[in-house]
Amino acid sequence: MVFTSFSFLGFLALTILAFCLTPRRRRARDVLPSGKHFQSKRHATALPPRGYVLLAFSLVFYAFAGWKKLIFLLLTALFVWLCSRQMGQVYDNMNNTLSRLEDRKEKASVQKRYRKRCRRLAAFGIVILLVFYSYCKYGAMLVGAISSLLVNLGKGGPITAWEVIVPLGLSYYTLSLIGYLLDVYWRKQEHESNFALFLLCVCYFPQILQGPIPRYRLLRKEFLEDTPVTSQRLCRGTQLILWGYFKKLVIADRLNLFITGVLGSYQLYDGLAFWVTALFSTFQLYADFSGCMDIVQGISELFGITLEKNFDHPFTSRSVAEWWRRWHITLCQWMKDYVYFPLAVSPRLIKVGGKLKKRFNAKVGKAFVTIVTIGVVWLLTGLWHGVKVCYLIWGLYYALFLIIDTIAQPKRLTVRLGIDGDSPAWQRFQMVRTTLIFSVGRLITVPDDFGVSLHLFKGMFTHFNPWIFWDGSLLTAGLDGANLILSLLLITLLLVVEHSQVTRGSIRDRVATLKLPVRWVVWYGLLAGILILGIYGPGYSASSFAYMNF
Repeated sequence: MVFTSFSFLGFLALTILAFCLTPRRRRARDVLPSGKHFQSKRHATALPPRGYVLLAFSLVFYAFAGWKKLIFLLLTALFVWLCSRQMGQVYDNMNNTLSRLEDRKEKASVQKRYRKRCRRLAAFGIVILLVFYSYCKYGAMLVGAISSLLVNLGKGGPITAWEVIVPLGLSYYTLSLIGYLLDVYWRKQEHESNFALFLLCVCYFPQILQGPIPRYRLLRKEFLEDTPVTSQRLCRGTQLILWGYFKKLVIADRLNLFITGVLGSYQLYDGLAFWVTALFSTFQLYADFSGCMDIVQGISELFGITLEKNFDHPFTSRSVAEWWRRWHITLCQWMKDYVYFPLAVSPRLIKVGGKLKKRFNAKVGKAFVTIVTIGVVWLLTGLWHGVKVCYLIWGLYYALFLIIDTIAQPKRLTVRLGIDGDSPAWQRFQMVRTTLIFSVGRLITVPDDFGVSLHLFKGMFTHFNPWIFWDGSLLTAGLDGANLILSLLLITLLLVVEHSQVTRGSIRDRVATLKLPVRWVVWYGLLAGILILGIYGPGYSASSFAYMNF
């Protein structure tokens, strides 16, 4: 049940209706001897009635993908919940034991022993999650590779691959669960005692397909708030949903026609056609992915839930590092919290860096730590996207830019060259440069074949053919002249909206200050744009969201 289907819209309408008809939780309070009131801990951690509605509809949503996938999800969530609960009990026992001791050495010994138990529990849980993840995502691929190898070696016939269950949103909720286990182990949060609340945080239907990747403590807080539904929230949420559908159906799916047209017959194109494809692919991915995030955040806003931001106007970025602070923010934050920082402070890595510092100098030791941490993070990021060579090279591509940005510090070079780093012209140049770097990186993975990517790069940097803009060559790639011009106008619209939101603040907030008839014109105009300009109808199948199958 994809977000662009009519079945999902009907499902969403039923969910909203049931949510609004369900009464909010009564604020039960206990009375202190002094006459003051306080909210009981048990009541404060209890899932509100509307939370159970969201949980029920989330499970129904997931069941549409298949009951086997639903069972897999439930068992995975139960396993992680039991692991975290056991860690919580170990920590509780540790605190009780420490409270009875006075000797510092004895306390340290007891604390070390109990933390070791928790470390084993956390490691066990993470290993099992990674095994499940690898089996689900790469099991069929591995069996196919082994089968082909055996056939080529003449060792027997092909192996019939078993049915591999690939749950929806596998990559997203796996990372979320690993982060939760590590937070409990590091004692950044307490273990969750309420399984219903935990399960809702895992399978909340708007975000399970493509994220954002939630930090458990923040999402848990949103569900417990039990925020009332207001007309303002319904209006703002609907507006954001419409904008998300506009970006997906009108912009992303239109650009996708051109991209698939070029890549499907890449031998027929050359030079600047590949540059146009790279740029179109960048804006297509942004409109697709950020459009989905707008839909997800808009739906959540209807329920009074505020999700973490996943995009923050990336086209205003002046460096690759800044770009990734603004693009897919929750994934980058997860990698930073659970891979980069733990690796950067690991004793073994620091020890090796210290040896290099003594043998050479401090810069070499620091550079070694930087290269290793950034390299590991981006290799894992590439593997998260896929196990093909193109994804590994994609990860190394960005690792190289980030390492250069961290070690070389180009700002110093700018100062030496006498360039005014604050001048508008230089800032625009940096924005264009960063966008082009990302666009070139897109062609590493979009073809899904690194051999094709090499062909594209060769054509991009060895052929200059400006005549394609007037000889009609571009009109053979899936878009006629009118739709090609419309695509350029829509890309311009995206950039204008980005710039406006950065310089003048939220457009939704500004529209809310307009008179009611003007607001109706704006948002009904957006709806009309979706209906008139959207890519759908007979003979066309809407493309699924880019990150839906991760």
